[in-house]
Amino acid sequence: MWRIVSVAAAVIVLLAVLLSAVFRIGLRRIAREEEAAASAFAIAKAHTIPSATHADSQVPAGPVQAGGAPEHPAPRDADQAGDAKSPPITLTASAAKLDGGEIRVQEGREPNIGFWHHTTESAAWKVDVAKTGLYHIEIVYACDPGNGGGVYEMQVGNHRFTGTSKPTGSWDVYNTLQVGDLTLTAGEHPIALKPLTLDDGRALMNVRSIRIVAAR
Repeated sequence: MWRIVSVAAAVIVLLAVLLSAVFRIGLRRIAREEEAAASAFAIAKAHTIPSATHADSQVPAGPVQAGGAPEHPAPRDADQAGDAKSPPITLTASAAKLDGGEIRVQEGREPNIGFWHHTTESAAWKVDVAKTGLYHIEIVYACDPGNGGGVYEMQVGNHRFTGTSKPTGSWDVYNTLQVGDLTLTAGEHPIALKPLTLDDGRALMNVRSIRIVAAR
């Protein structure tokens, strides 16, 4: 009986040893497989180039400050800026009210006021200024070398300018005559142009337009 018990105990011990060995072998195999998998993943990750996301692809217009806003933001629209210069105002020859016997609008590709031979003849306009400010007053004109030399007067509201018409080369060559600068308030202002002196037989000039240009 004692021998049977001893043999059984020995068998149990042997089985326990075998099971322990098998268990250890299994653990080592699992560990090796996990280590190999981790190494393969690390190698694959090292050779992978990350793709840019949608947010990464949006580059700001200028250098970014700490707060995240561009250092040089895009300019605002002129209306938003509030300091945009008013566009030039052009008073055409066709828009003038003429007074005199010979003075007339000469039609063509760009009409002009011509046949200005007498000091009693004048041209008048009304200008509507949108914004109070300093303006340059200009005359776009042409004058043949055998004419001109007369003194003209331009009245803008209550202010008067005088000057001399000078030849431009021919009746087809137009120059811009700088009349003067004037501060105009917003609203409507009358403008009148007439010769003060003219030599006999000479025309004052041909006027294509009057320009009112904002100085700033």
